[in-house]
Amino acid sequence: MFVPGALVLGCARVPWRWGFGLAPGVSLLLAEAGATTVYFSGVPYTGWTMALGLTLVCLATLAIGHFRPLGESTAGLPTPWPWRTYIGMCAGLGLLAAPLIIGMGGVSMLLQQWDGVFHLSALRAIREHDIASSLWALAPLYQSGASPSYYPSAYHALISLSPTDGVSTLNASIYIFATLVWGSGLAMLAASIEKRWGTELGIRTGSLVGWILPIAAAFVSVPSVLFPLLSALPYAVSVVLVPGIIAALLTGERRIVLAASLASLGMIVTHPISVASLALIIGPTMVMRFVPQLMVSWRGLTSWRDRLRVLILIIVAVTGSFIYWKLLSAVRGYERKTGANPFGEFFGGLIDLTSLWRAHDWYLGGVALAMLAVFGAVVMWRSLPRWISVGATTTWLIALLVRAVARSDVWWLQQLASPWYSQAARVAPIITMIMALFTALAVAHLLRQASATTVVTTVMLFGLVTGGWRTLPRTELVRAAYQPGEIAYGTMADSDDFAVLTWLRDNGLPQKGALIGDPANGAAFAYGFSGVDSQVRQLTLATLPPYVWSAVMGLSDRKDDLCSELRENGVRYIYLDADTSTEGAKVSLDATGMYDVDTTGWSRVTSSGSVSVWELPDQCHRQ
Repeated sequence: MFVPGALVLGCARVPWRWGFGLAPGVSLLLAEAGATTVYFSGVPYTGWTMALGLTLVCLATLAIGHFRPLGESTAGLPTPWPWRTYIGMCAGLGLLAAPLIIGMGGVSMLLQQWDGVFHLSALRAIREHDIASSLWALAPLYQSGASPSYYPSAYHALISLSPTDGVSTLNASIYIFATLVWGSGLAMLAASIEKRWGTELGIRTGSLVGWILPIAAAFVSVPSVLFPLLSALPYAVSVVLVPGIIAALLTGERRIVLAASLASLGMIVTHPISVASLALIIGPTMVMRFVPQLMVSWRGLTSWRDRLRVLILIIVAVTGSFIYWKLLSAVRGYERKTGANPFGEFFGGLIDLTSLWRAHDWYLGGVALAMLAVFGAVVMWRSLPRWISVGATTTWLIALLVRAVARSDVWWLQQLASPWYSQAARVAPIITMIMALFTALAVAHLLRQASATTVVTTVMLFGLVTGGWRTLPRTELVRAAYQPGEIAYGTMADSDDFAVLTWLRDNGLPQKGALIGDPANGAAFAYGFSGVDSQVRQLTLATLPPYVWSAVMGLSDRKDDLCSELRENGVRYIYLDADTSTEGAKVSLDATGMYDVDTTGWSRVTSSGSVSVWELPDQCHRQ
């Protein structure tokens, strides 16, 4: 995730601290650019082709730097920090990673959430067809003929280059992006703010950087909800790039800003919805910063050319916003009307209450974080220029408002959250970023002259008030995505499923032919995990061919008729699980045909407990 981008930025002579933080975004951009290039060239997308492309990009970067030098880059480098800062950063990374490590239980565990199935199958499709461009790569997941002409696959393209199996690759990427990328971005943002306004804030050198990661670790929204439970991985990956990008833009140094621009493009190709997140974060601040200056300049402009440039800039901005809004038409169609009280949702966002799945949370911890964040906002208002304090506070309030109306029954209110699929959990990372920064500022301000004993006491008190950094609920939320029997919304694959899927992975299917089953149970992992030809590749019936849909809905009632239809269309194997929702299993409401099926005349391929795979006969008996 870091290496390709770091090499290119290193060739561009970007300082290593900034190069490290911006490297993942640039790596994603390189993956998408390379995948699309080889797609149109008819060349397979492999590690070798990408290595060759990376070499050419590095050489071109060195050549450009030689003929058009940007000068040495020293602005924006953080002041050397005391040892306490590094202890805080390391402790924060550990606290971020602990719930993932404990809750996941190992990189070989299956991510049993809706989008988790999709992304595992996407990884398999890229490796199977050697095509990773967003223009086609995920078409094999849409077998009903309604495949999208575009689906963002930069994330899948990048991680597909890993030599490890799909499940391990997917989970390892979650570790990296949820801890190292998110953590380094927050640290960069704190360092930029401290370097630019540390004197005005009156805080110790390195204190904001040292506190932000341990404090960010106390929030449940990121990474415990965002990555495993929500499992919208391309969006999650894109949004954790935002803090580092903003930090680089704050430096104002040309070379670093150019690097941030490349990382921003990587963020956009990873998931275009991240544009809305970035706009929400920097938009209010930019308005407060530049609109007053623009108004003063407009009155002072005498050249009609200068006025024309301003008008063109405004027209381009308005037109771009309109086009982006039109492109979101499919996303705006998501309706999550639950009758939620907007006032309750606003307060829930303020205390970092997850909207997806309830855990045994220590609510006092969320209240404490909210109180400290409010105090941090007050410190900022008293110390910093109005444009930054008003802008940051406005972003916080708007993000809370958007989260509050995401599940509203009022259509026009819900449209405010439509760029985020009208889902509160997708807006929460923005709130978490702002609140973590405000809270860290509050603590750094309160302890600006504290002794080492007072700091240790504060850490212990913070851990007590937050219930041990809310480790229990954060771990429970991760377990709700990985551990059979504890899965939110029902277990897809238990130990019996895992045994059968492992057998299929090791032995394959006896003869040529596709496999089908209920998309909500272990059958959905047969393609992504076991690597067999399965026509059930997503946790939905909508993308299945009509003959598979008919079988999934009615095989138990029309066994003989549907058996012949399936064989004629290349389906030879049926994945069955006797467990239902009564036993805690996840079951598709429309997949009634996959239960209580009479298997007389079929051949058993493999089985374990309640799970079995059957082979249909060459000649099906028709009634």
